[in-house]
Amino acid sequence: MIYAPFPTVSGPDDAEGFVADRLAEGSDYLKIIYEPGDSRLFTLPALDFATVRALTRAAHNRGVMAIVHATSGPRPRPRRGSSGSPTAG
Repeated sequence: MIYAPFPTVSGPDDAEGFVADRLAEGSDYLKIIYEPGDSRLFTLPALDFATVRALTRAAHNRGVMAIVHATSGPRPRPRRGSSGSPTAG
């Protein structure tokens, strides 16, 4: 493993509990990494769009901002009226 162990999610069904646990630990917002996870040297686990959407909704349902780091790879286009994030709405 490249990084020290930290809490993760394995799919959309984990989103509610994951967000609740982060808020219980004192988090003020949720930062989501949405990258393909592959490179020339190695492959890292990556979230699918359904999980990113579930995490975002779980955060928004609790009145918490969700910030998505997404800089590479194919992603769904934002819906009309969104703020430009593929997870808005």
